[in-house]
Amino acid sequence: MTAPIRSLVLGVAAIGVFGTVAPVALAAQQDPRLVTAVRLAQDGLSDSARAVAGRIMQATQPADSLYPEVLYTMGLLAATEQDRRLYLKKVVVDHALSDWADDALLQLVQLDYGAGNTEAAVRQAVQLVRDYPSSPIVANAAFWGARAAGDRRDPPTACRLADAGLAAVGGDVELKNLLDFQKQRCQGLAALAQDTARNRGADSAALGTTSRPASPAPAAARGFFVQVSAVKTQAAANVETARIRRAGYTAVIAREAGFMKIRAGAFGTRAEADKAAADIRAKLGGRPFVVRVP
Repeated sequence: MTAPIRSLVLGVAAIGVFGTVAPVALAAQQDPRLVTAVRLAQDGLSDSARAVAGRIMQATQPADSLYPEVLYTMGLLAATEQDRRLYLKKVVVDHALSDWADDALLQLVQLDYGAGNTEAAVRQAVQLVRDYPSSPIVANAAFWGARAAGDRRDPPTACRLADAGLAAVGGDVELKNLLDFQKQRCQGLAALAQDTARNRGADSAALGTTSRPASPAPAAARGFFVQVSAVKTQAAANVETARIRRAGYTAVIAREAGFMKIRAGAFGTRAEADKAAADIRAKLGGRPFVVRVP
């Protein structure tokens, strides 16, 4: 993608179906008539924007180099999700070598994720990372793909995409943090899968893990603990305890007030617990803190 301007389309993305998304710089329209259409949409005049873009499309031949840009703009301005998909897929399929194909793929990834179709979101994120390795939006596509793969409990794919995103993210600190979280998440899912397989009789040596399933903290357990998170489902608790064990600590679960509080410990002194909290923060992120069980 070689488009030099990268600002107008960000406002248009908000017109679509997405909620909170990772920041992304997409290619902005270069034709001044399409810029006008985009600005109309940003001003809330979506019908007028579509009319302007529609007239440009009718006057442009499919072989014209402008045509992929028109299709992409029509996709951004579309009134329905069905129309949006139609235009964006035409860009990806019929104009795969254009400067707009990678942006169209990312839009489709986000559409599919928003619709709950994580399989399609992963497939198209993988396609973007594979077919457009020099695209400036590889890291963002990798984030969405890793997130969708994690939702599908597919840690190998999630970790591969997270690694691809981290390799391409550059100086975008916010996006790097999002990718770091997805990498930690997929590692936790992988550890949980290993534990599950081991508990079903798989060879623990082949799995490369010596961790054991976590259990609720016994009533008699006293001392200092490092609380890492508080979750409501057993599946989430399993992921968190696996992460703690991979960091080198014993994981326990304390059930309180409807939550499963995931902790590392116990530690004999406050100083030991403080040191462990700093180590866990460095390894796992988040905001672990010390609690005392009298």
